[in-house]
Amino acid sequence: MSQVLIYVEGGGDTRALQSPLREGFRKLFQGVLGERDQPRIIACGGRQQAFDDFKRGLESHPDARCILLVDSEAPVAEGGLKWAHLGKRVGDSWTCPAGADEASVYLMVQAMETWLVADPGALAVYYGQDFNAKALPRASNLETVAKLDVKRALDNATTKTSKGRYGKAHGFVLIGKVDLTKVRKRCPLADEFFIALNGLIAPRAGSATPVAAATPVAAATPGAAATKSAPTKRAVVSKTPRATKPRRPRA
Repeated sequence: MSQVLIYVEGGGDTRALQSPLREGFRKLFQGVLGERDQPRIIACGGRQQAFDDFKRGLESHPDARCILLVDSEAPVAEGGLKWAHLGKRVGDSWTCPAGADEASVYLMVQAMETWLVADPGALAVYYGQDFNAKALPRASNLETVAKLDVKRALDNATTKTSKGRYGKAHGFVLIGKVDLTKVRKRCPLADEFFIALNGLIAPRAGSATPVAAATPVAAATPGAAATKSAPTKRAVVSKTPRATKPRRPRA
């Protein structure tokens, strides 16, 4: 199995900022993969830097599986192609580089913060007293909520807490604390990414594997079905009528 390299948008330009991002995503992916080998996480800083690092990775690691993970910044059309979205977006105009394909890029729709607000409980534990969970968006599909609205909701929910208003440093810690089940339920394209990641990395030898579904009983095919034995008729036993005594004539 080839190594998986994930180039993540964010983390700034210093190790002090990049290390928390790597640690947060490491915990997130550990929740997805369990005991499997973990991908290598490359914190790239800015958005364009992430794309450039990804392209260089394709050239320098031809035997690895390189993946780009960035914010979508805007809604993604249902069933839409990810590279097409990035190609049309003003400020990006990215085209799929040589050696990559549609399975080489995944989007945090519409931003990493969208995944965070999918789990208000984790945020409440982190921020503690005076966290206002009611300020968070309640949409069942959070990917329909604009990035700016998510950011504004986080600001309003956290502004009175002892940790202060939400910042990226908070986000890098929180991404490793959110409940994956809640993220997958409210962020469909996140679920798509986690499924793909799970398929890229094989379980370690000897590790627990999911129990296989029960195999359904195959339907009988013409000519192959077992011949049913004809029902056995019960033998009919004829009853012999009892002999009757002759009547004696009356005197």
